[in-house]
Amino acid sequence: MADSVNLVFGRNLRKLCEGRGTITDAAKALDIGRIQMTRMLKGESFPKPHQLQRICQYFAVDARILTEALHVLRAPMPLVQGPAAPSLADLSGLGLDPYLAAPNPLPDGVHMLYRPAFTLPGKFVAMPLLVQRKAGKVLVKSHDAPPEGTARVDADSLRDRSFRGIAMTTPDGVVVQIFGTGRYPFLATAHFVSHSYVTATGAFRGTYEIFRPSQPDEARRVPVVLSILRQRTAEVLRAARQSGICSVDAIPERFRPYLVAPLAP
Repeated sequence: MADSVNLVFGRNLRKLCEGRGTITDAAKALDIGRIQMTRMLKGESFPKPHQLQRICQYFAVDARILTEALHVLRAPMPLVQGPAAPSLADLSGLGLDPYLAAPNPLPDGVHMLYRPAFTLPGKFVAMPLLVQRKAGKVLVKSHDAPPEGTARVDADSLRDRSFRGIAMTTPDGVVVQIFGTGRYPFLATAHFVSHSYVTATGAFRGTYEIFRPSQPDEARRVPVVLSILRQRTAEVLRAARQSGICSVDAIPERFRPYLVAPLAP
C-alpha cells in the first residue's frame, strides 16, 4: 500500500517543483541528488524524514502532501462531496449545534486509525486520518483501504475511495460520522468514549460501524483505535508508509489486545 502514497507524493512534488521553476533548480535547493529526485517523482522512492521536513519548509506545505493531491490541499475543505452530501448548514438544521460546538478532544493533524478488515478475516486496516477545524467544526478526511494485493493505486482510485466526515462531542465521548461518496458509497460511525483515551498509548478506543447501500441488511461493527500522532515529521512519515491492509504484526503491539478481542453484543 505504500506505493499509493509514493505516487501521490511524487505527483505533488513534481507540481511543487514546476511551480517554483525547474525540477533541477528545486533538487539543488533541497540538496537532493538527481537520481533520488527522479525516483521520488516517479513514485519509486520515499523521502527520509529530514528531507521531507526540508521539502515542506521550502514549498510552505505540510506532511499532508504524502496522502492528498495538491489541488485538494489548496482548496477549501467541504464536509463531504457528491450530490447527496449534507452541508454544515443541513447538519445545523438537525439540532446538532450543541454537539458540533462543544469542545472536542480530537487534535488537529494527521493521526492513525486502526480497525479489523470487514471482509478479510485476520487482516486489519491502517489509515491516516486528517482532523481539521474549519468554521468552528471538526472535520475529518481520509480514504478507505484499497483491496489487498493492489501493487499501485493511482490518484483516481484514491478519490473513488475517499471519505469525509464530521466529529461531534457527546456526553460520553466523540462520535465521528463518516460519508463515503465515491465509487464505493458508505456511511460509517466511529464512537470513541472519552474515558477510553489512554495516556500510556496515546490513543482513543471505540467502535466502528459501517453501512453500505449495496448491502442494506448487513451493518458491520468492529473495534477501532485512533492513535494520536505528535505531528513530528518522522512519525507522520511512518504512518503514511503503513497505510493499507495489513496483518496484526504490523499493528503497534500496544493496540493489538483491544483490536483482536471480540466486541460485546
